[in-house]
Amino acid sequence: MNPGSLSLLAWCGIGFIILVVVSINVWLLSLLRHRGTAPSESIWKRTTEALRNPFAREDQALNELSRRVASLRNSSPEDRPPTS
Repeated sequence: MNPGSLSLLAWCGIGFIILVVVSINVWLLSLLRHRGTAPSESIWKRTTEALRNPFAREDQALNELSRRVASLRNSSPEDRPPTS
């Protein structure tokens, strides 16, 4: 093996490091371009809320459905639409 030649593993390591550096730069450039649209704080806040309660939207929809069903049950028969 020549002292100036690199092994395949070394080339893979160099390629991985280059890939990481380029992807970080692209990510930072993307954040810089879109910084006015959505602040990073709200992204982190939404992410942590989603991790704490992943079914929050479904829970809200089920609560709304439960509330509507309860109001239908409590309404008088005259108020209900006819069923056919």
